Amino acid sequence: MTSMSRKIFISIVGSLFLGLLLSVLVLHQAQKGNNTTVEVTRKAFKAVEYSQDLRKNFLIIERLDKRVLAMSSFVSHEEIVSIFNPAKQQFMKAITGLKQNILSPKMAHMIEKLETAKDIWLKDSEILLGLKPSFFIPTMEKYNRSKNNLATLINEMQKLAANDATWISRKAQADVSSSLFTTFSIAMLAALAGSFAAYLLARGLSKPLVNLVATAEQLVTGDTSVKFAQADRKDEIGAVVRAVANFRDGIIQKLSLQEQLAEQAEALQEALAQEKHLNKLQREFVSMASHEFRTPLAIIDSSARRLEKRKDKLTPQDIETRTDKIRNAVSRMMTLVESTLDAAKADNGKLSINPKETKFKDLVDHICERQNDLYTTHNISSDTQGLPSNLNVDGSAIDQVITNLLSNAVKYAPGCPDIFLKGWQEQGQVRISVQDFGLGIDEDDLPKVFGRFFRAKTSTGIPGTGIGLNLVNQLVELHGGIIELESKAGVGSTFTLCLPIEAAQSQEQPLNFAI
Repeated sequence: MTSMSRKIFISIVGSLFLGLLLSVLVLHQAQKGNNTTVEVTRKAFKAVEYSQDLRKNFLIIERLDKRVLAMSSFVSHEEIVSIFNPAKQQFMKAITGLKQNILSPKMAHMIEKLETAKDIWLKDSEILLGLKPSFFIPTMEKYNRSKNNLATLINEMQKLAANDATWISRKAQADVSSSLFTTFSIAMLAALAGSFAAYLLARGLSKPLVNLVATAEQLVTGDTSVKFAQADRKDEIGAVVRAVANFRDGIIQKLSLQEQLAEQAEALQEALAQEKHLNKLQREFVSMASHEFRTPLAIIDSSARRLEKRKDKLTPQDIETRTDKIRNAVSRMMTLVESTLDAAKADNGKLSINPKETKFKDLVDHICERQNDLYTTHNISSDTQGLPSNLNVDGSAIDQVITNLLSNAVKYAPGCPDIFLKGWQEQGQVRISVQDFGLGIDEDDLPKVFGRFFRAKTSTGIPGTGIGLNLVNQLVELHGGIIELESKAGVGSTFTLCLPIEAAQSQEQPLNFAI
C-alpha cells in the first residue's frame, strides 16, 4: 500500500473514530455542566438561607436591646450574655456564609457595606448592654441610626439573595437544556462524519497542490517571500514541495549575490567620487598655497633688491620700513607653513590636546592685549569679567583658537575697526564671543564655514588657506565644546566659543574633517 493509499484508509477510520470521540467528550461535558449547575444552585440557596439567618439573629439582638433600653423589666447580666453572644456568633456566621456564597458583584459590594454597618451597630449595642466598657456612650439617636441602616441593608441583602437565587436556578435549567441539545447535535454530526470523510480527504489532497501551484506562480513573478508549510511531509506531495523550496532558495541566493555586487559597485563609485573630490581639493589647495607663498616672497625679494641698490642712500627710517615689510612677509609665510603643518598633523591623526589647570581669564586678557598690539588698524574691546579665573584646558590650543578668531575678525573687517570680545558663564559652559562688523558670510555658505579648505564668497581677494577655522573647530571639539556662528553678508559675524566647565581629558585621536 502506497503512502497515499495508507493516508486515505487512515483518514476514513480516523474520521469515524473522531466522531465517536467527540460524542463521548460532549456527553462528558454535559454531565460536567449538569454537576456545575447543581453546585451553583446549591450555592444560591445557601446564600438565601444565610441571609435569612442574618435577619433572624439581628432581630434577636434588636429585641434584647429594646428590653434593656426600655427597662420594662429587669434583665440580668447573665441573661444578656446568654442571649447576645449566641445571636452575635450566628450573625457573624451568617455573614461569613454569605461571603463564601457570593452570587454577583452587586452582592459582593452589598456584603462590604453590610460588614461596615454591622461593626458600628454591634459596637454600639455592646456598649449600651454593658458588655464592653467605653468612655464614649453612644446617643440613642446615633444608635437608632446605625441600627436602622443595618436593618435596611439586611432587607436589601435578603431580597438580592432571593432574586439572584431565582435567576441562577432559571439559568441552570436553561444550561441543562442547552447541554442536552448540544449533545444530540454532536452525536448527529459524528454519525455524518464518515459520509464526508472521502470528500474531506480529496479536498485535503488537492489543497496542497493548489497552494503549490500558486507558490510557483509567485516565484515566477520574483516574489521569494513565499512559505512552504508542508515541506516536512513524507509522501509524494512533500517531495514536490521540497523541490520547489530548493528552487526558491537558489533564486534567493542568486538575488543576494546580485545585491552584493550592486552594493560593491555603488561603494566603488562613491569611493571614486570621493577620491576625485579630494584630488580637486588638493589641487585647489596647492594652487592657493602657491599663490599665497608667491606674494610674500615677491615682497621679500623686492625689499631686498631695493636695500641692495640704494644701500648708500637709504635713511635709517627707510631701512626700518623695508625691514618691517620683510618681517611681515616672513611672518605671513610662517603662518602659512604652520597652517600647512597643522593640516598634515591632522591628516595623520596626531592633533591632540593636553588639558591642565590654566589661569583662563589671564590667558584670554593676554591674547587680547597681544592682538591689540599687533593690529594697529583695529581696536579690540574685551569684557572678560564673567570668565572663571581657572579652567582645565590646553592653554596653547585655546590661544590658537582665540587668536585665529580675532585675526579673522580683523582680516575680514578691513573698514570696520571695532572688534568686541566678551566672556561669560552660562548653563555649565564658558562662552566667549568675538564680534566684528565687516564683510560677513552669505547664508548658503554658513554650513560650510568649518569645512577644510573652504573659503566663503565674501573672502575673495583676501589672503587665506581655508584651514584655520577647520583646525579651530577640531581643537574645540577635542575639549568637548562647540563653535557657534551667526553671520550676515555686509553686516558682520559673531563666533561664539562654548567650552564645558567640567575637566576635559587628554585626547589624541584621528579627526574626521567635513569636506
